[in-house]
Amino acid sequence: MFDILFRCRGRINRAKFIIFSALIFAVTLVLHRILGPDNTRLFGVFVMALFYCRVCLFAKRLHDLNKSGLFSILALVPFVSFGLLGYCTFIKGTSGDNKYGSDPLNSNVLTNDFA
Repeated sequence: MFDILFRCRGRINRAKFIIFSALIFAVTLVLHRILGPDNTRLFGVFVMALFYCRVCLFAKRLHDLNKSGLFSILALVPFVSFGLLGYCTFIKGTSGDNKYGSDPLNSNVLTNDFA
């Protein structure tokens, strides 16, 4: 799980992208609810850390689409980020190996990502 959220190398499929994106969104909502309006600076620190995780997810998903992870910077642009989210969510990744790694859907490359 650490590799998925904190490293920008490699590839992830759409299912992992959606699951971990939802997880980050849920953690953000819970933190906002717990910390409340009085702790905006502390909440901001958590949001920046979670945003880094989000950029890593985008980079890995873009790698699966055989695109540079640098395009994940587009997540910073307000309305363009919605297009990037749709692209990463709905477009099927590259079949087989590409220059960013092996196919995450290949049954021969099963790893324990959740350990």
